Amino acid sequence: MDLNDSGATGQWENADLACFLEAIQAWVIDWQQPLPGNPWEHAATLLAAAKIYE
Repeated sequence: MDLNDSGATGQWENADLACFLEAIQAWVIDWQQPLPGNPWEHAATLLAAAKIYE
């Protein structure tokens, strides 16, 4: 569900840009597994994780 959709903000832990970017940074620091070989897959994982990562 898109953040702009009505009622979706309750499903996003990081609903503003600053929190979203901080979540990406925290996820990258905490990530313990090898990166996927496809950089686009890694980028998609980053964005999906930042939606809910604390």
